[in-house]
Amino acid sequence: MSLSKFKHCFRHIYGASPYEYHLNLKLDIAAVLLQQHKWLVSEIAVQLGYTSIASFNKIFKKKFKMNPTDFIKERMK
Repeated sequence: MSLSKFKHCFRHIYGASPYEYHLNLKLDIAAVLLQQHKWLVSEIAVQLGYTSIASFNKIFKKKFKMNPTDFIKERMK
């Protein structure tokens, strides 16, 4: 199967490209880890493969409509 065919089939089945699917999984894991209050935001970003905390914050905010620190505060209410 060609790469383009794989991507097409994947999107048809999962509703997202392989990249988007993987990114969403990583961000969902980040949300769970943040709620556990065991690690700093920077540690979670590194654990998930981000080399830049700023890029992690930006991508997290795009999905959850708030930065990781605000996400933690919101969940503590």
